[in-house]
Amino acid sequence: MSQDAKNTLNENVQYLINNPDLKVVLEGHADERGTGKYNMDLGRKRAQKVVG
Repeated sequence: MSQDAKNTLNENVQYLINNPDLKVVLEGHADERGTGKYNMDLGRKRAQKVVG
């Protein structure tokens, strides 16, 4: 993840911390090229990159 992306993510996290009444839904989407298992694994890996 680039430093710019990390900075943007940190700004968004701070905004959410400062506004605890907000609700967020995170979604991931994949196309039809991979199998269901492949796309689930890919989504999990991408989520882990954000979580740390």
